Amino acid sequence: MAVLERLFAEREAATREAFSPLIAWAEEDTGGSLRSALTAAVDGYLRFLQRRPAFARLIQRDQLDGGKRLLAVTRESRAMADAFSSLRKVAHVRGLRSFDRDDAVLVCVSLTYSPLTQSATFLTALGRDLEEPRTRRRHVALVVDQLLALIEKRSSERGGEA
Repeated sequence: MAVLERLFAEREAATREAFSPLIAWAEEDTGGSLRSALTAAVDGYLRFLQRRPAFARLIQRDQLDGGKRLLAVTRESRAMADAFSSLRKVAHVRGLRSFDRDDAVLVCVSLTYSPLTQSATFLTALGRDLEEPRTRRRHVALVVDQLLALIEKRSSERGGEA
């Protein structure tokens, strides 16, 4: 449990750092693009997961045992949710949709953490190796595209603008 607590603390710190560009985008109108901020966030989170494969392995192992240790361990997990909350607070001002924060977290975790847990099976079957830089960049872009589909207004929601 001590190892899990340490890994969760490391993950929280890495996630907070990774998602800081997204919080900065929400809090400051610096002219940078939302896509760039999301790309930095997703890339940073994925880098942490790739540098710490023990994190995913220990979670998977405990999940197979019914998740008893995971339920008992103290773990902070707010950084990603906080970043998407910051973004949601300014959605109306920044021309975004009023999205569900937990949907954004689900999309982000599902498309980053989950593929790494299946790198020897599902990703191999797809012929994708996230350790390969070009494939990794393409995957980060895919995650960002899905998040933007959730967050950005469609042209029909903007009053039919092209």
